[in-house]
Amino acid sequence: MTEPADSQERSAGAPPPVASRERGVHPAVQVGWMFGRVFNAVFLATMAVIAEASLARWVPLRPPLFGLGVFVVVLVLGLWHARMLFRSWKWALRPDDVVARYGVVWRVSRSIPRVRVQHVDVRSGPIDRALGLVEVSLHVAGSAGPVLTIPGLAPAEAGALREALLDSAKVS
Repeated sequence: MTEPADSQERSAGAPPPVASRERGVHPAVQVGWMFGRVFNAVFLATMAVIAEASLARWVPLRPPLFGLGVFVVVLVLGLWHARMLFRSWKWALRPDDVVARYGVVWRVSRSIPRVRVQHVDVRSGPIDRALGLVEVSLHVAGSAGPVLTIPGLAPAEAGALREALLDSAKVS
């Protein structure tokens, strides 16, 4: 029994096949995003209260009500946005490229050819570390920064993604 041609090519040094199924980000990333939205709501409400207090001599408003209204509106919209962003985030590592689709208001669909990936960064901030998450950034030649950052990955998944991308760079 002979092997199919693609199996023979693989054994000749080509990278192993990569599952191309689309994946979402880890559910815990929502907590980090929501934490950021709560912080933004508190900050903007504080600024609204300060602005309202400084304008109180010219405009008859009740200082805590405007700030509370800003807090509630920003918080509700922010939490909704974090939830929808989590639902929209999809990515896949395919044999020839890395694809990502995300966005709530502006939707982005990005494809990065694997042969163009120069280096891969795996990083995590304090909130990500507390949640046990990392993010992977892909850099290509000619770009000032990462062309794609995939947030909310488990460290093992990020390591596997990094190794797969680096292995395909060695073959090229």
